[in-house]
Amino acid sequence: HVANSLDEKRMYPAIESLLAFVSVAINQAHEQITEATDTSFSQPLPRSLATPNQFDRKPAGADSNHRIDMALNTKHVPSAIVDENGKQDSQRPDYSDMLAVLEAKGSVDKQDDAYAQLIEYSRNIYPHQHNRRFVWGLTVCRNTLRICILQNDALVASPPIDLKSTEGRLALVKWCTNVTFCDEDQLGYDSTIYFNNAKRRWEIKVFDDASAEKDTFKVFEILTCMRVAERVFGRHTRCFRCREIDDNDNSSTLSEDLSRLTLEEICELGNVLVKDA
Repeated sequence: HVANSLDEKRMYPAIESLLAFVSVAINQAHEQITEATDTSFSQPLPRSLATPNQFDRKPAGADSNHRIDMALNTKHVPSAIVDENGKQDSQRPDYSDMLAVLEAKGSVDKQDDAYAQLIEYSRNIYPHQHNRRFVWGLTVCRNTLRICILQNDALVASPPIDLKSTEGRLALVKWCTNVTFCDEDQLGYDSTIYFNNAKRRWEIKVFDDASAEKDTFKVFEILTCMRVAERVFGRHTRCFRCREIDDNDNSSTLSEDLSRLTLEEICELGNVLVKDA
């Protein structure tokens, strides 16, 4: 179980080992079920929880010198979660592909401090993930785990989970299993905004109201993110300058100083999509 020491750095390896064990166990169980099942009904593993191998590091993309204790990512992820650069620096956490932030404290009395740090770190995730709607976070205060969702207007935390108990470790296993198999939107991602790996670009799907066919979409390439979501709470509104994929006009030149414009003035520039979380 997680170390009882008040030294946070001594807690890191124990937490990492527990998460790694759970991730490997889920993968092995899935392989066994797949082998014992008719292949026509077997499903591939949607994703695999990646445990951190670097602790107490300043993430790439940070706008401050704050260091996070751990970052949780997913391997074999859908295109919407893939890093825009197509690769991940295993030696350094990166806000562009971070699924969840984990904050460790050596004392249960520092729970509120852990919440405050999760909220601060989440602010850096939204500008780097155009499709992020909400953020997951975990706190481990001594042996007590809390699983958190940072929403638009609040941080919602689970009841305390005692990692020393069988029931507590089972709760962690269930969460990791859900992360592995759940739909992408349940991880906090907007499925209408995604990174196209083949084209190396962000794209966004929009309902085509003019089409006579039901559930018809137009697909746009995101040329510029003119306003990023950079607030802790709120609607996480983003402003994109886009062009329709079938359009031959590739111009993306902007001469205006967008930081001086209101949202209404930005929209008047044309070919602008405004997206709330």
